[in-house]
Amino acid sequence: LRIEGKDIDFMVDTGARYSSIHLLPPGASITPKTVSLTGFEGKPNDLHFLSPVTVTIASQIARHTPDWRPTPIPNLLYSSSLDAYCVCCTFHNVDAVPEHVTMDRSHGRETTDADGAQSMLDSLPPSVWSSSPTDVGFCNIEPVTFSFNPEPVYQKQYPTSPAGEEGISETIDSLLEAGVLIPLSEPSPWNTPILPVQKKEGKYRMVHDLRAINAAVTTPQLPVPNPFSALGDLTPSHKFFTCIDLANAFFCLPLSPTVAPVFAFTWKGRQYSYSRLPQGFELSPGIFNAILKSLLTGLVLQDGVLLVQYVDDLLLAAPTESTCLEATKSLLLWLHSKGFKCSRGKVQSQNVVKALVNHYIPTHGFPKLIRSDNGTH
Repeated sequence: LRIEGKDIDFMVDTGARYSSIHLLPPGASITPKTVSLTGFEGKPNDLHFLSPVTVTIASQIARHTPDWRPTPIPNLLYSSSLDAYCVCCTFHNVDAVPEHVTMDRSHGRETTDADGAQSMLDSLPPSVWSSSPTDVGFCNIEPVTFSFNPEPVYQKQYPTSPAGEEGISETIDSLLEAGVLIPLSEPSPWNTPILPVQKKEGKYRMVHDLRAINAAVTTPQLPVPNPFSALGDLTPSHKFFTCIDLANAFFCLPLSPTVAPVFAFTWKGRQYSYSRLPQGFELSPGIFNAILKSLLTGLVLQDGVLLVQYVDDLLLAAPTESTCLEATKSLLLWLHSKGFKCSRGKVQSQNVVKALVNHYIPTHGFPKLIRSDNGTH
């Protein structure tokens, strides 16, 4: 590394959190801040931090206190100050010359469907696909339940504009017809507001403000996988990928009638609630992730195929195009047999790595962010 214009050799250690130097670089100074480090001798030493210095790493220049931190992916470090990743390698061949190459993350093939993908998708039963934002599946499993504080929370409905009210009327009517929403036969002491949120194209979607319910829950949240760890099993042999987005995934899981009154809301003077797992509920991602994972345990895929799950988003990785298409068909039919529906427009079979939702990962890069949107559109 070049520190304040002076080249300084550093040893590579993928398990180290800090780097120490014996000589003070020109222009740098010692700060009072210290950290206890244990070196090769096994004895702890209190070492001082440097003041912010100019560090040159290949073509990147920044003035900062070096802050490389390990990520869940082995040999990959991240610097928040540089907003960059660094791959640490140990060269066993002394004749090897490391080379840093800057490559563009976009390469023009992010949405290239594999040959034969459309014909394979056309061969599947139409019921595999969700035909509308409220066309939901149903998993025949034990209804979801949870515990909560016994003191009910009652919040009045927000005033809504006539345009907003009209905008979500169709969604509410469709969810009632699909059986996702149910009218309550008896008044519930619980009530939280819903509101129409206008989207870019001018339409509205219904959002249920469940913050008060989330605060009243006593059941611990189930963990969801770390996106970096989930992608850590990908290897250079995986060259063909399919991304699958489950349609209205949470609404596929039945909700126990014993907890349904907790999610009550008022619409046009009457209380309604859910018969399915609500969106916006803090336990929903972890619960869904665990249930889908258990339902996928019996799925047998072709040799060399890797299936990565992140809540309701699925990534298939395969060594060949034909294997990828075969595995995609097997997975879609398996999901259909379990009661899920998929969004056909969001199924992509490609020869590059795509992130689990909307962030592309070229074959030479890693994602800075993986996003998920579980809202009803």
